[in-house]
Amino acid sequence: MTLNLIGPLAGNQAWLSAVLSTMFSRSDALTSVESVSVEYFSRHPSQALGDRTTIDVLIRGRSGSVPVFVAIETKLGDRFNSRHVVVGDAYSEVKHLWVSPDVPRVQATSQLGRVHALAEHVARRENTSAARTMLLLVHHDDDPRAPALADGYRDVVAEPATFRSATLSEFLLAMRAAAPSALDAFTVDSLKLRYADLAPSESVWQQFLEAFHARRRGS
Repeated sequence: MTLNLIGPLAGNQAWLSAVLSTMFSRSDALTSVESVSVEYFSRHPSQALGDRTTIDVLIRGRSGSVPVFVAIETKLGDRFNSRHVVVGDAYSEVKHLWVSPDVPRVQATSQLGRVHALAEHVARRENTSAARTMLLLVHHDDDPRAPALADGYRDVVAEPATFRSATLSEFLLAMRAAAPSALDAFTVDSLKLRYADLAPSESVWQQFLEAFHARRRGS
């Protein structure tokens, strides 16, 4: 699901930049994109944070001349991870992200904290401390736990403006508003039907797929 959601944006830098600007409520959130990595993880955990934390989507880019790293955590078909993760001493290098160094060790904030920390680690390794690191949580509209968990994490982030959360519908709305073509807008409508609007039946989804492929053949 994450790949289907991010895939269309990864192929169009202007579209991706526009969507992230909307999500972070700032026009210069991301002015250029250098790379988009799906399921990013450190190949050598001992040289990073010491665990196997994975970032669903890691975007490297710039805001003007400032290096920007955006981590996107998607909670669209799975729940927040409740497993215990041993948080090592390496997290002390990025403790400036939070009001308390215990954030990645507390169950309610651990997963978002570890994802944020890994993105910051990559940013500092590649661009020293000049880089800006931001975290976006995209969760399903019907997830009952996500809003409270997002609010809890926002409360412990040292710079609240670097963290945003959005429902899947809100993310898709931003995609739809910035869609560069009618075909791209139709793609967003298809994603909304498939992943956000749960009521329609599978047969309706197949009709959309047939229409989508017909439009592509005609474009």
